[in-house]
This record gives sequence, structure tokens and C-alpha cells, in this order.
Amino acid sequence: MRLLGLLLLLPLVISSCRKSRVVTTPRPVAVANTMEAGTFIDKAGTYNHADARGSSELNLSLGGTTVNWEIEVKRALPGGGMKRGTSRGGMSLKTAGDPWFVYLESPRRLWLFNGSEDLEYTLHDDAGSKGGHVTFRGKFDPHGPKVPDDVIRRLPPGLQKLFPPVAPATGRPSI
Repeated sequence: MRLLGLLLLLPLVISSCRKSRVVTTPRPVAVANTMEAGTFIDKAGTYNHADARGSSELNLSLGGTTVNWEIEVKRALPGGGMKRGTSRGGMSLKTAGDPWFVYLESPRRLWLFNGSEDLEYTLHDDAGSKGGHVTFRGKFDPHGPKVPDDVIRRLPPGLQKLFPPVAPATGRPSI
């Protein structure tokens, strides 16, 4: 009888000894914000920015004498959902060594210089995006948005003359 009782209890004891297994889903690796306001970019690569309202991703690639760019902006909508927009373009360089740059006024306001004569902009807001040239082949378009002083200071002297004078950059005070 004892043996029969032990045999009946054995499955119960074994089942209570099973270890539970926890299955976890891997989370995406957090990427540092590499699209900080006030930053000049002069290298190909992917640059990101994310905050509570959404995210931006800028892809820059070089191909001979062309700098190609693509920016994707995602914004959360009230009540849920997501609004997404993508802009693409390219800048032609006179030579592969031209000192081109992209200036991030903010993750949604970009200024693109081809290293010689052309300054473009692409601006994203809740109403959509717009872009165009401020200078094209060395000629100034006065109908474009105000160009940040930091961008004007970085342009070649011949293009700087097309803009109203800007004060010299001041250093940050030391702490």
C-alpha cells in the first residue's frame, strides 16, 4: 500500500519540481542622438535624433562628386498614430574634395552647402516640409528663410558678402 501511495505521489512531486522558463523579447539597442542642434556634419553616415514627440534620421552618402541625402521625420499624432515624411536630394560638388557640409539648425531644419556656390535648405514642421536654394551658382535668393549666422560664417568669403553682416562668433564662457 505504501508503495502504491508513493507511486501515486511521484508524478505530483516531479511536476512541482519543473523550472519555469522566462522568455524575453530583445529590445532595440538605444542609439545616441547624433543630430544635435548647432552641429556641422561633413562626413557620410547615418545620423539620428529621437525625443518624446518622434524621431528624425538623416542618411548622407558620397558618390564621386555627389553628396546624396535623405531625411525621414516621424511625429506622434494626438490620440495615437504616427505621421511620417521623407525628403531626398543631392548636391553636386565641383571636385570630390570640396568642403561640403550639412548644418543642423535642429533635427528638422537642415542647411546643405555644396562646398562652392550652392546653399540649400530643407525644413520640416507639422504642416509638412519645404526646401529650396538660398544661393544657387553663387546668386542669392532673398525670398528664402533666414540663414543661421553660424552657416554664414562658414561660407566662403565671396558668398558671405551676399548676406547681411553677422557678428563674429563668441566663445562660450568657461565654468
